[in-house]
Amino acid sequence: MKNYFSKNLKFLREQKRLSQNKLGELANVNQTTIARWENEEMAPSIDNVIELSKIFNIDLADLLGRDLQLNEDRKQLTEKEEMEMLKNTLKKKGFLDENEELSEENFNTLIEFAKANKQFIMKDHDNK
Repeated sequence: MKNYFSKNLKFLREQKRLSQNKLGELANVNQTTIARWENEEMAPSIDNVIELSKIFNIDLADLLGRDLQLNEDRKQLTEKEEMEMLKNTLKKKGFLDENEELSEENFNTLIEFAKANKQFIMKDHDNK
């Protein structure tokens, strides 16, 4: 069985928006240790792996034995998670200010606008 620990550790840490330093504090190790685990420079002890599985609320088998980034293995996003992902993307692209919120009504309006303009949005701009 392939060991996905390092890849999953980084994925989970970034998904929870934790710095290596903050995760180190939670796991009672230093930031360098987290970096070495993520870079496969050092293997964690079984006690460390158990502690990390508790921190991320994930089964040991999942933490070690499967790629958590694969879409077919990931759980369906809740509406709230989907909305958060969209808001973060819109903020990164400059559509929303950092402290600006996206109401459900505005979200639905944005989706309807995109649907109505799909042909323009999705057209092949290389064939002008």
